[in-house]
Amino acid sequence: MNRFFIKKENVSDNIATVSEKTDVNHILKVLRMNLGDDAEICVSSGEVYLGELQNITSESVEFRIIEKIEKVYESPINIDIYQGLPKSTKMDLIIQKNTELGVKTFTAVNFDRCITFFKDKKSENKKIERWQKIAEAAAKQSKRTYIPKINESIDMDRLVILSKNYDLLIIAYENDEDTGIKKVFSDIKSKNIDSKKVAIVIGPEGGFEESEIDILKELSNSYIINLGTRILRTETAGFVISSIIQYEIGDLG
Repeated sequence: MNRFFIKKENVSDNIATVSEKTDVNHILKVLRMNLGDDAEICVSSGEVYLGELQNITSESVEFRIIEKIEKVYESPINIDIYQGLPKSTKMDLIIQKNTELGVKTFTAVNFDRCITFFKDKKSENKKIERWQKIAEAAAKQSKRTYIPKINESIDMDRLVILSKNYDLLIIAYENDEDTGIKKVFSDIKSKNIDSKKVAIVIGPEGGFEESEIDILKELSNSYIINLGTRILRTETAGFVISSIIQYEIGDLG
C-alpha cells in the first residue's frame, strides 16, 4: 500500500490532506489513484492512519481517515550517523540504505582526510535538498513512520560537542586491532549500559587522522571498533554497524 507523509496541521476533522506538490503529482499522474483507493498516511507527530481517497484537486488530495494503525514501524533505538563526507554519489547510497535500516539522522563531517568538500553554502544546501528527497523516498519504501533528517555538515569540534547527547558513540577504525563490535555489545549487555541513543561515526575514504582518533578515544561514551580483517569502504561500514546495532539491541533480533 502506498504511504505519504504530511504535517500535523494537515489533519483536521478526520480528513488528512496531502498537499506536497511532488506527492500530489505522484498520486495523480504516476499511481493514477481514484476515489475510494486506500493509502497509509504518516503524520509528522508520529501517527499512522489508513485513509480513503475522497477528494482530488490540482493542488491537493484529501483522504478520509478510516482508522489509526497501531503497528510500530520505528526501532526503539535512536541511531544517528556522522559520516566523513564522501566523494561522488556515495552519500546517496549511504542515506538510502541506512534509512531502510532505521537510522534517524545523517550528518556529513569534514574530517581532515576528506577527499571532497562543499564549495560553498549554496552547494551544500543543494546537496542536502537532494539527500532529503532520497531519505523521503527510502522512508516511504521501507514503511518508516518518520523521514530521517539530513543535517548541515559539521567539523570535528562540533562532533565532540554533539557526542555528549549519546549513550554510545561507535567509531569504526580500520587500524584498531583489539576491539571487535561483538565484544563491545557483549560488554554493553553485561554492564547494562544504557543504549537508547547511539551515534555511528564513519571516517572518509582517506581514513581518520591519528589525532582525530585520539580525541574520540577520550570521550567517555566512545567505543573504537574494527569490523574484521577486511577493510570496508566508507559507504559500506555504516550499513554493517547499523545492522548489527538493530540486531543486538534494536528490532531485528
